[in-house]
Amino acid sequence: MYRYLEGNVNPTYERFNSFLNEYFLDNLIDGYEIYLFGAFPDTIETKDVDIRLIGKPYDYNELGNYMKEVSEVGMKEYNMYIDIHCDEDGKLIKYVDEFNRTLKGPRFFSIHYVHYLKLYQDDVLINDKETSHINKKIKKVGDNLWRLQRTMQLTKWVEKDGLPKPYKLEDYLKSDYYRE
Repeated sequence: MYRYLEGNVNPTYERFNSFLNEYFLDNLIDGYEIYLFGAFPDTIETKDVDIRLIGKPYDYNELGNYMKEVSEVGMKEYNMYIDIHCDEDGKLIKYVDEFNRTLKGPRFFSIHYVHYLKLYQDDVLINDKETSHINKKIKKVGDNLWRLQRTMQLTKWVEKDGLPKPYKLEDYLKSDYYRE
């Protein structure tokens, strides 16, 4: 239910590529599209690497345990916070291009899965899924897995001139950011 971070866990390309090559690519979960979704890799001026799995879960315990393990390996072995979540339908990914072109986007409903509800860094609460205004209904559905019904609108990104471009994992692996 809780996730704890300590110290500087900001990603670097070197650490993330090592994480991919030494762990993640050999331990992919079947049945999901995988995206990098967030400021990384376009900048390393961020606190985490956001990974989104897109697809409807078929085994809640497997998904929750997988996301928890990926996050823990990132922290313990690569000193980097991997913020991995699952979206059932990928609407957020689908709306990014439209939003970035117009800086307007629809309000939409999404089913989202997380492996923690509260996130602390250096003993300070920095993310609380239970009190977030976008999470309308929260239900524990498996070991280490919560299902969030969310209502999303991308307007907070207008002041930043849009959302970062999501990268499909295979596109990242072909990019200039990636090194084997």
